[in-house]
Amino acid sequence: MIHFIKTQLIFVFQKMKYGQILSSAKLWAKIPRLFSAMTDLYQAINHRRSNISPLLRRLVIIRVSQLNNCAFCIDLNTAIILQDAISIEKISLLRDYASSSHYSPEEKLALTFTDQLTKNQPIDETLRNSLKNHFSEEAIIELAAVIAFQNMSTKFNNAFDLPAQGFCKLDNIKSKD
Repeated sequence: MIHFIKTQLIFVFQKMKYGQILSSAKLWAKIPRLFSAMTDLYQAINHRRSNISPLLRRLVIIRVSQLNNCAFCIDLNTAIILQDAISIEKISLLRDYASSSHYSPEEKLALTFTDQLTKNQPIDETLRNSLKNHFSEEAIIELAAVIAFQNMSTKFNNAFDLPAQGFCKLDNIKSKD
């Protein structure tokens, strides 16, 4: 019963925030105990006292979504990041972050880590040391958790071929890598 009530509260919150219930939430909610656990994990990862900035978190989320070709996640998270007054140009260049002057060394490092984890590539000692030189151990742990969570989310959404819900109209960030 508590999971059902929690689900209903999340739906109310989503309607207030987004004007609609997210299609992925509707799927997760078919099994309320799973939806409850998933939202608890999301809230633990996405908290105000994070060791990584909200901008970096959102860039990482969008990058994982691009790599996994999740139209739903790209759409939603790009709309969210644009609300924070991030330039459209920066978001549009995310696919080419490594060669873009719009990204800081720390952002490029975190996005390289994102690419390697998402593509299931080994993390070499050079990258590991660079991460340690730019981020605290807690920030690296959080970064890995965000990447892992977003990989789970994108793969779940892709299993059901969830389309974008029309939150963002930027076509140039949706391309496959």
